[in-house]
Amino acid sequence: MNILNYTYPQVEASTSHVCKAIAPTPRNALSLYNERHCGTAMHPCVLPTSLHKLDRILHGGLLAGTLTEISGPPGCGKTQFCLMLTVVATLPLELGGLGTRVIYIDTEATFSSERLLEIAKTRYPSHFASVDHLSQLAASVHVFSEITWENLARRLESLEVLLAEHSFGLIVVDSVASPIRKEFETQSTQGRFHHAAELSSQASMLKQLAEDYLLSVVVTNQITTQVLCDQSGEPQSDCDWMLEGVEGASKGVVTTALGNTWSHCVSTRMVLQFLERGRRMITVTKSPLCGPESVVVTVEDKGLVVDWTTSETLLPECSNPSTFCLTSRSAIEGWSVEHPGMYISKEHT
Repeated sequence: MNILNYTYPQVEASTSHVCKAIAPTPRNALSLYNERHCGTAMHPCVLPTSLHKLDRILHGGLLAGTLTEISGPPGCGKTQFCLMLTVVATLPLELGGLGTRVIYIDTEATFSSERLLEIAKTRYPSHFASVDHLSQLAASVHVFSEITWENLARRLESLEVLLAEHSFGLIVVDSVASPIRKEFETQSTQGRFHHAAELSSQASMLKQLAEDYLLSVVVTNQITTQVLCDQSGEPQSDCDWMLEGVEGASKGVVTTALGNTWSHCVSTRMVLQFLERGRRMITVTKSPLCGPESVVVTVEDKGLVVDWTTSETLLPECSNPSTFCLTSRSAIEGWSVEHPGMYISKEHT
């Protein structure tokens, strides 16, 4: 007060003015609804998955400003899904895309530019028949390879500079589980508490970027298996329907990795799992817009394709929509142990 020659009431008034200027502006429910659901043609607020059954379940697709997780076992199509979403995000607005750039962070060295272009050419043949359109797609996808958790954390911290310079509609992290499980999973309990705190911090950062820049964030996650036992040590599961008539099958649940803390960080969770004869099932297990529902798909040259032979949208069989029952494939007649997800008929065994 002496330096500024202010009276106490003047200091109070100045402090109040500064606080109002820097404090977040409160928004009502209507403004949030209009912002997230009523996007203009030039600025759509939903990223379609291009799987019509799934888009119907999700009320249009992946909502901008949110964090979506895609989980599943190795080889089930998580990366294929991410590449397909990448193509859709770069599509022009008139073709149902966002017409924006994409940030793709690859932590497992699984990104393939050849596969990205193949999906584009086969899924949207008329548009990507032009070499110029293919070149524009490739130039719109910014790929970063970050194998370690430290490098991933550093990359996430630097994204805001890139987002401020260009228009982006999608951030993909494939996968968020790989670096942190390799570096922290074998550590002590204290180390695991540290890794949970790190995960929460990175999730908060991604959600903040999604909110500030009104874009979709998609991360892939791995799975882990938990065998359930009662007090007598006998396996127990709410999924006995899967084990009927299967001799030697083990009981348990397949859950997403990274623990309970991480599960609360994601807004939408989709789990991919294998079905017989090369099919996959995408199950929405967590969403603010819908209950648990499933869609059967196949993996083809054009990416994931809805299996229209399944006439109705499936509901998960388990009583807990956040977990999935697991039966040992080696115990089920017809499953190939060497090639998970491939069904071998009796004639070929």
